[in-house]
Amino acid sequence: MADVLYNLLDDDGFLYAVQYIFTKLKTSPLAVNTTYALSLDTTNEWIVLTDNNGATSHVSYSDFGEDNIVEGAQIDGTDLTITNKKLMIPNAAANTRGVVSNADINALISAALEVYQSITYLKVTSYSALPGAYSTTASYAAGAYCFHDNLVYVANTAVSSEAWTPSHWNYVSNLFGTIFLVPNGGTTPNIYDEYAWMPIDTTTTPITYGYDKLGTTEVDLSGYVQKTDIHLLTNTEIGNIVDDAYDAAWSSNNG
Repeated sequence: MADVLYNLLDDDGFLYAVQYIFTKLKTSPLAVNTTYALSLDTTNEWIVLTDNNGATSHVSYSDFGEDNIVEGAQIDGTDLTITNKKLMIPNAAANTRGVVSNADINALISAALEVYQSITYLKVTSYSALPGAYSTTASYAAGAYCFHDNLVYVANTAVSSEAWTPSHWNYVSNLFGTIFLVPNGGTTPNIYDEYAWMPIDTTTTPITYGYDKLGTTEVDLSGYVQKTDIHLLTNTEIGNIVDDAYDAAWSSNNG
């Protein structure tokens, strides 16, 4: 059982709480019906708010005066042009911040997603069998994977210490659109861990890429609330909570 007992309301408890609150507030001194009227005091230059008991409050015209007028605007520290009292926001360009059109946004999104044209799932035998960048000094058995120019290939013949030879490899998928499935020794439905090739450190030049474990279907429920940790509040407990809240609100309202 968890260290904390969670007190919850069921449907009946919630209905009782609402009814009890309304009953409590019906005769409450806090239940006042106040309306307000706005007027102008041109002598003192005030905007006046008066309630139905005659009590008033006001705000000075000066609070809305010249001191609060916006005299300019910037985009990231660069002044925008004001022409004939109109603020001119430019269209965004290569070296200019401003408004970006829907067409430009769509083009940027399309370019960013270009390498993710589709998602491919590729099973490998182990973590060590995840493909790496093709090396001209390495040896590859037929059926081994590698990637070259951000594309995943499988060798159709044995390859040893040679320059990249397209005829020795068959295209499999786009590297950035492939989820690699690595057996984890589990049981159905959790038999694979998922990995993807992605930026690991963006502070380096060039950016450092590597495999990141996306997740596993295994679920750990040890930190979740269990049924035995839940206590349904009784009507008596609900009444006590509302009474305490009412007393605290009334006390603070009357100093």
